[in-house]
This record gives sequence, C-alpha cells and structure tokens, in this order.
Amino acid sequence: MHVLWGKNATERLPEVTAFAHWMRAWADRPHDWYHNLMVLGDFNLDRIGDPLFEAFITTGLWPPPN
Repeated sequence: MHVLWGKNATERLPEVTAFAHWMRAWADRPHDWYHNLMVLGDFNLDRIGDPLFEAFITTGLWPPPN
C-alpha cells in the first residue's frame, strides 16, 4: 500500500481517510473466515499530531511502531 504523495498533506487526506475506513470495515466483518488483514507499504504518514496520521488512527487502527 502506498498513499500517493500529492503536493501537500491536504491532497493526501481523502485517500488516507478512505483507506483507513475501508480497513476498519474489513476488520469489523464478523462472519468472514479471512478476518485478518495485513497491509504492507509506505503509508507516507508522519506520526502523532499529523492530520494524516490522525485520520488513520481515528478508525481505531494503529500502525506498528518503527
């Protein structure tokens, strides 16, 4: 998974938000035998306090530590 860089963080926010909501919806599907999902890649997210990071974690998802 690689979020498009765009010219600035504001341009990336819709994609990060949509992807985070898609991942959360996948994780919440209670009857799928393939319930787990691992996403690898460069998310182009800074850390706490960054609007893109906050958009991602507001869904309850959290990237692993560096």
